[in-house]
Amino acid sequence: MTEKPRKPDPRRCLVEALHRWERRDKFAADLLEEIWRKTNFSGPDRALITATLNGVIRRKLTLDWLIDRFSSRRAPARTGFARQILRLSLFHLLYLDTIPPHAILHQAGELARKLISPGERSYLNGLLRSVQRAGDRLPFPDQKDRAAYLSVVHSHPRWLVKRWGESRGWEEAEEICRADNLPPPVFARCNRLKTIPGELAGVFAREGVTWTPVPGREEIGPIKSPRPLVELDSFKDGLFLVQDISTLRPVELLAPAPGERIADLCAAPGGKTVYISEKMEKTGRLLAADPSGFRLKKLRENLERSGAGPVLVRRIDLLKIKPGRGGGIWDGILLDVPCSNTGVLRRRVDARWRIGYDDLLRLAKQGLSLLDAAAGRVRAGGRIVYSTCSLEPEENGEVVRKFLQGRGDFSLEEEETGLPREEGGDGYYAARLRKTGSV
Repeated sequence: MTEKPRKPDPRRCLVEALHRWERRDKFAADLLEEIWRKTNFSGPDRALITATLNGVIRRKLTLDWLIDRFSSRRAPARTGFARQILRLSLFHLLYLDTIPPHAILHQAGELARKLISPGERSYLNGLLRSVQRAGDRLPFPDQKDRAAYLSVVHSHPRWLVKRWGESRGWEEAEEICRADNLPPPVFARCNRLKTIPGELAGVFAREGVTWTPVPGREEIGPIKSPRPLVELDSFKDGLFLVQDISTLRPVELLAPAPGERIADLCAAPGGKTVYISEKMEKTGRLLAADPSGFRLKKLRENLERSGAGPVLVRRIDLLKIKPGRGGGIWDGILLDVPCSNTGVLRRRVDARWRIGYDDLLRLAKQGLSLLDAAAGRVRAGGRIVYSTCSLEPEENGEVVRKFLQGRGDFSLEEEETGLPREEGGDGYYAARLRKTGSV
């Protein structure tokens, strides 16, 4: 018999999810999926849970800084329930204005009675009231130390803030940090394989959906819906894809044309593949490959719903197959490689706490190996677009230049970097490389 969904206290659900996240049981997105699967929360509760879980994780450094400085005794363990109740309550006090402070304190007390000892309850109540009384006079680092100040106020690892400040300037570093802490805009792209923007706008209007195409780009724009997007008939029918505007640029640099042979070699979950199919007008030959069997399942679902095709879908790990012999067969290759995700920290809320400088070097090495492996599979005169959702030079331009130094048969035609913006797209890097010679 199927277990009937239950509706527990949303705040207890959040505390338990944060507890598991701190223990690294699962990523935030996986915890949310698990919550939806096991419960029957309404739309408002789902919105509060999503905003709070992601918000607490994004703001973890700031929240922990305040907990440690307002503690009248040794602060609670980072994996304990007391710490999670404090993080949750402080996040609501400082960053949400939809819940009155007295309600936040009351809810914290209710959670404390169920989850922690009487001594911890008294300490927790005192700390929250002290923070409330402090108002805007919070004990943040002195602004003269820009790295320390921005790290704590905007909840980013200090090493990452420092490198951005020193390489990009402190104003731009703060702008990136600020954008990273906001809920990311959700973009919907019209799937021209099934409809056109004007018709899609009419469908959205009938569904009660607000869609505002970006100026100069009629096919994509931010979307707001009274229901989860996956429940819309327009989504089920494949009339649009949820796809950040930044993900279009690598495909546009590749410029696939009808009748060409194109390979998307890190294709899952498939948004770029569908866009390539659209540009090719479903002609030619299109390969969508990925090393992950789990991700290929999602890729196939997206391709089927979107009506892309014919697309050859294969599980391929470029680093584990033998180099191609002779000339490559592909006119163009899109290589969107695994990276540190520093351009999409607002979406990958766990990422800022799980990466370090050594990861940049490891991922850069992997990116270079993938680029070398792809190079033998493109024909003379063909092109490769190498892309990431990273802002770090080690994973981006430095990889491309190391690749070019090791080969005399490729040249750099164009490269671009986009930064995350509060109302705009995510951060990314893309470069188009041309293989010398003729067909």
